[in-house]
Amino acid sequence: MRHAILFVLLCPGLLAAQAADSAQAARAHLRAANAALRAGDTAAALGAAELAVRAWPTQVAYRLTLARFAARAGRAELAFRELDTVIALGAGWTDRDPLHAALAGAPGYAALQARMQAGVAPLARSRVQATLPDTLFHPEGIAWDGARQRFLVSSIRRRQVVAVDLQGRTVPFLRPGQDGLDAVIGLGVDSMAGVLWLASRALPNQEGYTAADAGRSALYAYDLATGTLQRRVDAAGAGLGDLTLGPDGTVYLSDDVGQAIHRLRPGAPALEAVIRGDPLLRSPQGLALAPDGARLYVADWSHGLQVVDLASGRVRTVPLDGVGTLLGLDGLVLAAPGRLVALQNGLAPPRVVALTLDAAGERVARLEVLDRHLPLATEPTLGVLTGGALVYVANSPWANYDDAGAPLPGTGWPPPILLRLPLRPQ
Repeated sequence: MRHAILFVLLCPGLLAAQAADSAQAARAHLRAANAALRAGDTAAALGAAELAVRAWPTQVAYRLTLARFAARAGRAELAFRELDTVIALGAGWTDRDPLHAALAGAPGYAALQARMQAGVAPLARSRVQATLPDTLFHPEGIAWDGARQRFLVSSIRRRQVVAVDLQGRTVPFLRPGQDGLDAVIGLGVDSMAGVLWLASRALPNQEGYTAADAGRSALYAYDLATGTLQRRVDAAGAGLGDLTLGPDGTVYLSDDVGQAIHRLRPGAPALEAVIRGDPLLRSPQGLALAPDGARLYVADWSHGLQVVDLASGRVRTVPLDGVGTLLGLDGLVLAAPGRLVALQNGLAPPRVVALTLDAAGERVARLEVLDRHLPLATEPTLGVLTGGALVYVANSPWANYDDAGAPLPGTGWPPPILLRLPLRPQ
């Protein structure tokens, strides 16, 4: 056993590879489960779904799938066991879920459902900061311009950025499609330089998209005072998403197409890849630079919280101690040394969580739910810290499109909402 432990210590990439392999294996088992179910083999579907759960136990979707298959097979005890774990992970299900109809008459289900509903009930600790008037705006990213006391909010659909003052008044900062903008995602303000950095990429959800636009992505820099373009750095073929800034002005960007993290150093002519094609970065989203400047925390929507050593490019999973899940993380900010705040929209219901790190910054010692502002925060995405609070985009309407990126007919488009969540001093 000591030889095995020594081998792991001498091969630091082994654990990362095992984590990525576990996720890959879980997805393969789930595909096999669905194929067996389509073929009418309920027993095989149930067995494959159990293997998926064993391979990736914190993935709520797999446990719900296993519960559905178990309910369908008359295995109420197995379904109850999985649903009990779903509750412990902080998630739930609705009356429209097929498992509800299958289990509604089973002894003990009503008590289980009541416990679930209590665990996912609204927890509205935030308040409305602003409501944007354009219902088709489709917000995603947000930044704070302290010099002008305004928020800057990006648009997926309109391909622009608007400014929102503290009274909630909204005015354009960048026009739709200005300077060739595609869908605008992450934003970051460099107050010292007076610059807004933004990541843009062509997405089917944006207005005017054609197949010829596919693969276009770029990093832009704009003068905060005038909205004048200062620089554009093309990243063809990348999927630039969220970004964060280092104290020296370095821009760090996530790329969910290349499974990569890029950076642009001050004065550099082009982006450089810190890491590319890493299996742990299946869907990198929000970024937060550690106080030491040597590590970058990455919210990977599919694989949970990761940390990148910026000198070596090594990626490690940051595990959670205790019961809970770090899957489905999107926005990520460093609230204080050793404390991250994340927007977790890959869980139902979505929520805002605080992640307290251990002394080494390599494990999450505690997960605390800060906000579950339903029904307003239906899909929180990105947030920004200002004035001791997190101000975040609450209801980005990604679910309002079909698979081709076209708006679904008859779908409601509520006005975009920004929520302000006070953060307790630590």
